[in-house]
Amino acid sequence: MYMGSEECGGVLILLQEEIKFPARLSEVSKSVLGKLLEKDPSKRLGGGETDAEEVKTHIFFESISWDELYKKKIAPPFVPVIKSEQSADYFDKEFTDENPDLTPPDESDPKAHVGDGVHFHDFTFVPEAGGNFK
Repeated sequence: MYMGSEECGGVLILLQEEIKFPARLSEVSKSVLGKLLEKDPSKRLGGGETDAEEVKTHIFFESISWDELYKKKIAPPFVPVIKSEQSADYFDKEFTDENPDLTPPDESDPKAHVGDGVHFHDFTFVPEAGGNFK
């Protein structure tokens, strides 16, 4: 299990140590997580020539009809009740009680585009009509 007290130290643990899963997880769950978290990208589940098809055919997902899911015909097992746009009801207090520590962009970095309104150079995402994005 990942236990890093600092962000950088935690990354080093993930890169260098073997991942240990809680005993309460099923073997199938451990299998899919272990393959998704494989350190070598070329060996990682979904990292091969068949891409996402490899993930979709893992035994963990055998009960999912991917076509029905794509067509949004499968009801989600949980639908959160959102009271407002600022609602944080489903976030752990450990995180919502923290004071934000924001790092402003480095104004000396020409790639930061500070003040020019261009925050994501070459970003081309356009949401589909009628989607959930505002």
